[in-house]
Formats: sequence, C-alpha cells, structure tokens
Amino acid sequence: MSNSNPSRAIVESSAEIEIVKIPENLSSRLARTQDVKQRANLYAESGIWYTAISEALKVSPKHKLGEIAASLVQDLADIDKPKPENKCQDTRQTPQEQQLCVWSQNLREISLTQK
Repeated sequence: MSNSNPSRAIVESSAEIEIVKIPENLSSRLARTQDVKQRANLYAESGIWYTAISEALKVSPKHKLGEIAASLVQDLADIDKPKPENKCQDTRQTPQEQQLCVWSQNLREISLTQK
C-alpha cells in the first residue's frame, strides 16, 4: 500500500451472488403493491438485495443513492457486522443475573430499532 496515495491501495474482497427464483408468496405480495418503497422492502426481507436496491433507485434522484436505497445498503452492511460479545454468558453470574442481563439486552435492542 502506498502511504502517499492511499486510494491506490489494493483491496482484496470477494462476494457470492446467487440467482434465485422469486418465491411464489413474494411474487403474490409484489403483485398487490405498486409502492416502490414497499416493493423494495419486500425484496430486502426476502434477501433479494440487488433487486431491492434496484427498486429503490427507481425513485432516487438522478446520480444519487436516495433515502430508500441508502437505508437498504445500510441494512445490508449491518447484516455482516460482527455481533457484540454476549456479556450475559458470564459464568460468575447467577442464573437470575444472566436472565436479567438477557432481558436488559433485549429491551435495549427493541428501543434502538424503534428510533
């Protein structure tokens, strides 16, 4: 890697793309809506990310990612984030303390998703 020009750094990565047939239940749900945001979310919920982003880009300003597509890209990135260490598995805790810890984490996750 060149310290004087970091943009020329070599990045090694790989990705797998699987072409799948749209499941029948998804196909029927898509047929019932014309709302682009809802269609994009339906594709994303089914793990069909490229089509989800493609749908979102239909309503994005020219040459811009747009709010819907940006949100989908963030969701996709979040899937690959390493999960935080489970602090509730501390063997020094009593079973009651471990359960309380799990409940606390669940409440924290719920409050974060509702923001």
